[in-house]
Amino acid sequence: MMSPRSSTQPNKSGSALLLTLLVTSILLMVALTFSAMVRMEARAVSVTAAHAQARANARLGIMMALGQLQQELGDDRRITAPADLRHPGSPRSSAVGVWESSLSEFLQDPFARLPNYDREKERNFRGWLVSHPDHLQTQADGFVTQPVDPSNDEPLFTASRDGHTLHGSWLSLQPDEGRLAWAVADEGVKARINLGEDAGVRDTPDVVSAPAGPHLGLAARLEQPAADWPLRQDKIRDLSELSFDSSYGFVSASDQPTVLSPDYTTHSRSVLADVARGGLRVDLSLAFEMSDAEYSASQWGSLDNPFRNGPAPGGEVPLFTPATSAQAPVINVKYDGRADELRAFKTGAVPTLDH
Repeated sequence: MMSPRSSTQPNKSGSALLLTLLVTSILLMVALTFSAMVRMEARAVSVTAAHAQARANARLGIMMALGQLQQELGDDRRITAPADLRHPGSPRSSAVGVWESSLSEFLQDPFARLPNYDREKERNFRGWLVSHPDHLQTQADGFVTQPVDPSNDEPLFTASRDGHTLHGSWLSLQPDEGRLAWAVADEGVKARINLGEDAGVRDTPDVVSAPAGPHLGLAARLEQPAADWPLRQDKIRDLSELSFDSSYGFVSASDQPTVLSPDYTTHSRSVLADVARGGLRVDLSLAFEMSDAEYSASQWGSLDNPFRNGPAPGGEVPLFTPATSAQAPVINVKYDGRADELRAFKTGAVPTLDH
């Protein structure tokens, strides 16, 4: 017969084993959970670092594009044109090219031979505003005729989203720092659909260099809003937001922003520059938006009125400089031998603009 002490010993040993297994299981679960959390945290850190690297690369791409834009177009005497005007049907037809302007000598010598414009286009070409590992290639006029390489050229603008396709070639950075591509699109060749009048510049030279708003009366898919143009600069940031403003009449479900994108934009920034001599030019059409009192005033605040103070009898300004400064021819007119009259024919008179 067994004593009570000896009969309870196996039960205590079994309980200790179960307790040990339970503690071991808990520690294992904690270790596995901690390991999973460490892996998740490492993955999150890796994704965050990748996002930060991508944002930094994108910012660098923007700065490179702006730097190239400033270098090539900082001078007022530079002009731009899309590639399809220079090379119709080229694979990179939306690429923007930059040329030096040239000033004709025709006014100094009206009888001189006209320049060879094809030669001028080649000689004055500066480059295409797209990224490429070999920058010298983009300085060749025929670069845009080369086929697009899908493995190295990224479509930064697409027809479905932007109305045109424009590629930029990848630029590789340091190892493990990714790559970037950039391209400059010429929105200046389109009408800015959300241009608003800025009352703060009405007393500066901008008043003769920038219209108060676009004219959409001839647009096939749009209506001309009657008022509130200053508000649209902040309200309409993209063509896809046109339906937010019923004044445009662009509310049909069948209307797609890409239909308008070849002709209209919301991003255009430009000045009316004198590309031959530099500086600003005067938009003559703005004269018709002024009152008679504004137009005839000799000054607008501290700004001289460019439409007045000219050599014409009424103070009008000639529309152009005559090609020759020769005096008006004088003809002796005889009337049946009874009288002679000297008559001057002012064939070199220059027209002027007036209200």
